[in-house]
Amino acid sequence: MSDTPPGRSADSDPTRGGPIASSGTVARNTLWNLGGMVLPAAAAVAAIPLLIARLGDARFGVLTLAWGLSVLFALSDLGLARATTTLLAKSWVAAPEREQAGLLWASLGGHVVLGLLGGLAFAGLTPWMMTRLLEVPADLRVETSRAFYLLALTIPFVLAGNPLRSVLETTQRFGAINAIRVPVSILNYVGPLVLAAWTPRLEVVIGVIVATRIAAFFAFAVLVLRVAPGLLRPARPTRETVRALVRTGGWLGATGFALPAVASLDRVIIGARLSVADVGYYAAPYEVVTKLWFLSGSLLLVLYPVFSALTDDGRLRRSYWRAVRHLFVPTVAAAAVIIAFSTEIFSLWLGPVFGGQAAPVARWLALGVVLSVIGQVPMTLLQCRGRPDLPAIVHLVEVPLYAIAAWWLAGVAGIAGVAVAWMGRATFEALIVFVAAWVVLPAGRPGPEARILLVMSAAGAGLLAVAGWLGTRPEGWLAWKLGGMAVALAIFAAWSWWRLFDAADRRLLSRGALTG
Repeated sequence: MSDTPPGRSADSDPTRGGPIASSGTVARNTLWNLGGMVLPAAAAVAAIPLLIARLGDARFGVLTLAWGLSVLFALSDLGLARATTTLLAKSWVAAPEREQAGLLWASLGGHVVLGLLGGLAFAGLTPWMMTRLLEVPADLRVETSRAFYLLALTIPFVLAGNPLRSVLETTQRFGAINAIRVPVSILNYVGPLVLAAWTPRLEVVIGVIVATRIAAFFAFAVLVLRVAPGLLRPARPTRETVRALVRTGGWLGATGFALPAVASLDRVIIGARLSVADVGYYAAPYEVVTKLWFLSGSLLLVLYPVFSALTDDGRLRRSYWRAVRHLFVPTVAAAAVIIAFSTEIFSLWLGPVFGGQAAPVARWLALGVVLSVIGQVPMTLLQCRGRPDLPAIVHLVEVPLYAIAAWWLAGVAGIAGVAVAWMGRATFEALIVFVAAWVVLPAGRPGPEARILLVMSAAGAGLLAVAGWLGTRPEGWLAWKLGGMAVALAIFAAWSWWRLFDAADRRLLSRGALTG
């Protein structure tokens, strides 16, 4: 493929695509991402009870620790992946393809080095985690250690796949991304379940996760070869390219480390402060409730390159506030259902004993996830518009505060206390990034949007308060709870349609478009 000369639109080349997509493309790609997150979530819901039954509480707790800790190491790429997407999106129209190839190879080299260091660190820390950090039963330490060593092998492959996925995200190839991600994510749950029928040993059960993560790297490489083969031709990056990658990735790296750290800290603290069995009691509702992230993830993965490439401030403002409104309604409604029926959901799913432990955790996490999902919109805007330092500072501050709060509350209130700390962290983060985006957003501070945001907060708090009251009603109230939530949700939906959404929103939603 010949280089794209300066000034020529790469979007006109159908083989390469482009970051600025129409509303229809955004909607279609959002639905691809939504399906790519819902299907693994359904697999998790079906597989987790069977995994608990086949592995036992202790082994299941170790398995969830393995999931969380490997993610912590594998996602700590110092912001290079997001920086790659940002720079590719900004340069896609005018920069020569050779320059973009240099950017990709610089990113690949950095990811490989970080992956090797992360894998070695994970393997090196395994003996200490077995004997000092985690309350792993003595009879499980050998197989747990072997499982952790296997997971260490996947970290270089997972990290090296990140810049390849950045190319596919920039070119809006989310259907192809999900064709790989969905099977890998489903096998994360179904693979261990199948092998657990043969043996419960963790090193065997986790082997299928290792194999699928390595296979995903090669699949992403094949897709990039088909979509933009010129980018994989070896090219030496310029000093300016490396500087831009490091500069953009520097603050994004803090966020890239903090987010998986937060996602793993709760389980590590529970395992150290309480027991690995309690990790399982906490992880089951966490895995379900945090699946609400698929709402923001499915949309913002598509909008990230769009926000990065847009130069029309008016269109950027409209897309930003539309994303906030459209994420608010389904997230609050889904969280309300979880809060109202957490006891029934988890008791039916995992049994009354497990459900009794999980229900309070689910309620607190649901409150936090509402704020977390909506707060990801201003966070994405800040990262795309040249202020990644602001969310990064928030994350660097919140991680130690969250660790201290979670450790203390674990001793005071057990796993429910850790969920309270998680909710408090999400509240702090959302408030700060909304204020920061308010200042950074082009064309001055929004007036009507500020009032809408206050009204949204009041309406959401009202629905969640009703759900919380219904959720604490005693047994025998199920019919009343169902009726009460149906009425509350109907009122909330009608208010959202006629008072929160404007005419443009209603037209877009009627056509099935989520933003544009």
